Amino acid sequence: MAITINGNGTVTGISVGGLPDGIVDSDTLAGGSAGSLLNYKTTLYTAVSTSISASSGTFQAGPFSVTITPKSASSKILVMCHVTGGSSGGNGEGPAFQIQRKIGSGSFAAVAAIGDGQGSSARGTVGGNYDDLTTSETLTFGAQFVDAPATTSAVEYKPYFNVTNGDLLINRAGLDNSAEKQTGTSAITVIEVGAG
Repeated sequence: MAITINGNGTVTGISVGGLPDGIVDSDTLAGGSAGSLLNYKTTLYTAVSTSISASSGTFQAGPFSVTITPKSASSKILVMCHVTGGSSGGNGEGPAFQIQRKIGSGSFAAVAAIGDGQGSSARGTVGGNYDDLTTSETLTFGAQFVDAPATTSAVEYKPYFNVTNGDLLINRAGLDNSAEKQTGTSAITVIEVGAG
């Protein structure tokens, strides 16, 4: 069948698969690219040598982060993070953290995905400083939320930790390396989703 360009702006005679690769992208599809996965970045952190010292009431930067440059300012960013941690001593604290972000050359600040304020409690993405965490335990906590940075500049996401008693050991349990204890991983992944 011949390809015909009609007077009303339509084209007939094109079969499925008849256009060359790359001629149509998500920006030219009808209805845009709402809900499409446009971009992703991930960081897997496996080191066991990092510790976060106790500093009551202060959030301290974690040892890993991930950076994504959104393709559109209207995109949403699905943020997924898990942290494995243990304590350097008895009555230590679990890996309570908040996700902070930095846009371009700006400064890190907490995103909206933190708990509401209550008294003097710290506001975290994953909350709760867990009392009586012993050197035998390794715990893993995760967080997932959707962010809307409204930019096409680079956006960096990083976990910040609030530790009030005993050092938090990333990706490991207590101070000895006996066979019954395990190491683990921590990671942060971000996925850009087209706005709907």
